[in-house]
Amino acid sequence: MTLKKFSLFALFSALILSFVHCEYDDHEKKITALNTSNGLVVRKISYDEAFKNKSVSDKFSRIELFKHNAALNSKIIHDTIYDFTINTDFAVFIDDGLSQTYTFPIIRDSQNYTSENLVIKIDSVSTVAILVDYGVPIDSMKNMSLSEVQQLNERFYLLDLDPALYTNPDAKMEAPHYEYVCTDNYVWGVVEYHEGDLTGGPLYEYGWIYQGASCTMVYVEGGGGTGDSGTTTTTNTDDSTYSGSNGGSGSVNTSPISGSPPLVDKNCTKINNLLGLPEIQTEISNMSNKTADSTEWGRYKLTGSVVQTPPSTAAGEVSFPATQGSQKYIMMAHTHNSPANSTYSIFSWNDLVGIAGMIRNDMVDNSQFVAFLATADGTYYALTIENPSAFTKFFATASDAEFDIEIGKKRAREMNIYYDPAKKGNPVIKENNTNNLADEKAFLQFIQNNNLGATLYEANSNFTNFEIVEYNDRTKNIDKTPCL
Repeated sequence: MTLKKFSLFALFSALILSFVHCEYDDHEKKITALNTSNGLVVRKISYDEAFKNKSVSDKFSRIELFKHNAALNSKIIHDTIYDFTINTDFAVFIDDGLSQTYTFPIIRDSQNYTSENLVIKIDSVSTVAILVDYGVPIDSMKNMSLSEVQQLNERFYLLDLDPALYTNPDAKMEAPHYEYVCTDNYVWGVVEYHEGDLTGGPLYEYGWIYQGASCTMVYVEGGGGTGDSGTTTTTNTDDSTYSGSNGGSGSVNTSPISGSPPLVDKNCTKINNLLGLPEIQTEISNMSNKTADSTEWGRYKLTGSVVQTPPSTAAGEVSFPATQGSQKYIMMAHTHNSPANSTYSIFSWNDLVGIAGMIRNDMVDNSQFVAFLATADGTYYALTIENPSAFTKFFATASDAEFDIEIGKKRAREMNIYYDPAKKGNPVIKENNTNNLADEKAFLQFIQNNNLGATLYEANSNFTNFEIVEYNDRTKNIDKTPCL
């Protein structure tokens, strides 16, 4: 077989393919033109590269961000004045020819604040530290449309001016302070990877790039209102002066970067609950013996019913049926069968599209649902969906109520980069790949970079032991956490 899929979802796949290929080339040209005309260099860089710039390291030092809350070699820095933690493992670097910015993700103890970044801006006049608050969780921004991000009320707080204002994040809009006010422009563009092609993964990802033009420093009286004093002069902690005609003017370029951990069920609750049902454990423990078959093998369980066998198509593919009444899927298991050199070692594109379609059509009890996979490549996995809304929105097509054209274009690009079902290029995840580890890394990059809200688990051949697997962007390796 040359393609593993759920036959039930052939229509979903056809809709996606017909939609994306007619737009893909044209949109790529538009993206290239945008990036070229704006003259921006946008790269995701490492801690070491960011701190080679003395202005960056000096600014961190001067606003007391080098008070580490861990060992000296830790790259997690806690700021005791502003009361937030910065993950300096990576940053987004942007150069517009006149100024450079370094954007770092921020984590607070309060999970209510997942909307902030720290931006270090450097130009010929000064170096400033800016706390950017987008007003919405940054994780959600990748799945927003252009019209949605344009409605955001971004705030740019100048941290150097009065550190005491930010001890309590709620106070940053209440007390008098200074902010930048800019003319907003968002571009959906390319963020290059600093490590190039050394990981075997893609060389870039797409993301929102914020270009704030004609920025002016304004005095905010408090309570969220802004004054009209764009020329007020004050002195910051490192003796640089800012005014509407000096360091308070110009542009601010940044790209939202999340520091919040992904939604992961560390306790493996869904898997443990299902494995507590003897009939499920009996069935999936036998999956590894079925991968040598010439046709796919599958099992499923609905709420209030026993484990069942899905019908097969004439091509030997499992076809999971639509549910009836109030019954919903809580378990789905299938194989990617022999021969090993013509099957995916990981969940295929159509596997993911099929699961998204079932969730969208209310056929899945997501509080319990687990998808199990065994392949002829000797790989064994489970997949759970922690954020069904983000998952289905990413895979939505033009006929779905949640469809968004910008997300659809992004999905088209990601599909061709990672899977290329039309077989026009050289996808990262390949049917005939002999490097199962490379496929797993790429799959994890795909679900994490696109914030799909999914968790992947490795299993042993009889599905009795599971480990959560996550791609570590800093080490370029896979982190494994045994299920409790």
